[in-house]
Order: sequence, then C-alpha cells, then structure tokens
Amino acid sequence: MIIMALRLTVPPEKTADAIMTVNSMIGQMSVEPGCKHFRLYSDTNNDDALMLVEEWESLEALKQHIQSHDFRKILEVMELASRAPEISINTVSYSEGFELIEELRSS
Repeated sequence: MIIMALRLTVPPEKTADAIMTVNSMIGQMSVEPGCKHFRLYSDTNNDDALMLVEEWESLEALKQHIQSHDFRKILEVMELASRAPEISINTVSYSEGFELIEELRSS
C-alpha cells in the first residue's frame, strides 16, 4: 500500500475554494483503479491547515494518478497555499488494526 499525505496551509479567503475543489474529486477518485482512500481533513488546531490523504494499492496506481488530468486539480489547490506544501509518500508493507490494540491491552 502507498500513502500520500499532502499538508497545505491555505489563507482563510481561499479555504472554501480548496475544499470545494478537493470535495468535487472524491466521487471520481473512489472509482479510480487502485484508489483505496481519498479524503480531505482539516486541522482542528490550525484553521488554515488542510490535509489530503490518499491510499493506493500500488506505486503504479499512484503514478497513474499523478500523471492524470485529475491530478492537475490537486496542483491547482497546492497553488492556493500560503506556504510551501508538505508532501510525503510512504510505502506500507505491513499494517495492523484494532486486533493489535486488543492484544497489547490484554497482556
């Protein structure tokens, strides 16, 4: 699994545009091949901060997404940022869920 996280600081007067643009993509991204998760979050400690998190089945699926016309919309949102966007792309080879918490709490 590949996780791409994009953190943006957007001026208050541009926040609604950024949110509207990303929200307009959610439906189409949910059916894009290889996309497992595509969500936009706001930072409760900083009204100007937004976080876009995407999960992809493979690096190839993410590459296809980045090369797509749809990714231009994300680039446009990045241009609204008042500071340089922070982006990380992580490869996850192993994942645990609530079962691990239950196991560790019962020990």
